[in-house]
Amino acid sequence: MGRVEKIKNRISEFLAPSIGVLALSTALAASGVKMGERFMEESGKVVGREALEQPMEQSVRLRVGTWNMHSEASRKIKSMKWLIEREGLHVLLLQEVTRSDYSVIARNFKDWSMQFVMADKRQDPVSGGLGNLMMARTEKITDVDSAVFEGDMLMESIGKTTVGMVKDLWSGNFAFEQSRNGLFENRSAVAGTVQFSEQKYRIITSHIARRYGQAHPDQLEQLTDFIKDNTSDDYPTIFCGDLNSPPRQVFNVFARKLGYISMLTGATSVNSKEVLDYCFSHDPDDRVIGRTVVNYDYKTDHYPVIWKQM
Repeated sequence: MGRVEKIKNRISEFLAPSIGVLALSTALAASGVKMGERFMEESGKVVGREALEQPMEQSVRLRVGTWNMHSEASRKIKSMKWLIEREGLHVLLLQEVTRSDYSVIARNFKDWSMQFVMADKRQDPVSGGLGNLMMARTEKITDVDSAVFEGDMLMESIGKTTVGMVKDLWSGNFAFEQSRNGLFENRSAVAGTVQFSEQKYRIITSHIARRYGQAHPDQLEQLTDFIKDNTSDDYPTIFCGDLNSPPRQVFNVFARKLGYISMLTGATSVNSKEVLDYCFSHDPDDRVIGRTVVNYDYKTDHYPVIWKQM
């Protein structure tokens, strides 16, 4: 592939979200719909179902996977099944799942219960927005809770993204960092309780904004409060998700403020080679109950991370 083609591909890849937002907002304005309202009204909306088929008997040592799907979940069904089988997963937590992805996943995993929480329709307007999905190979997920962490309003996002795009084109920055950094969408979190054999576990997942501007620390603070409110005093709690944060910042929150425990993993971002995805656990008796590994055999723009009970 020549240099020109590579540049065109990068432009298409990184401008797609910005163009989608601009095009859709123009259509909304033309139809007389209030900017922002239509996008924001479904943030935090939770939909889910119990398992449609009897789940398989499970081993007693819990295994939880987390994977940012980068809007590719419907095309990664085989990879998801292979990952589940290879790692022996009881719970799979997915970020950047589109509404249409959720429908495809629900049809292909009938013996899993699910809870999907919308984050922001602006993240993938063509596919109905992105959210977080909690899947468990158990009859149902109970005591479900969710939260929305606000990003920029629609018009603010459009303005910042447009200005960033102009700056990137003027400076020849074909990574389009300023364009992408102009858009801080709403993000969400979901928590639920699962039971395997006689043991209950509280499971939490989230995906917060990139670490540019004020949206990231604000959302991390809100997530900290959400986790604190959803940590069980009676049985283990496991958090896994995409925090878009360096290890020092993450460990300060989870270890010092929340009393969670984890072992540092390797890089989880395919492109930047950074650690962005984490799993932490909390036990009422302050025991170390699990370890975390990265599976480098499967990928989107992230590698999946696996938490294994010891």
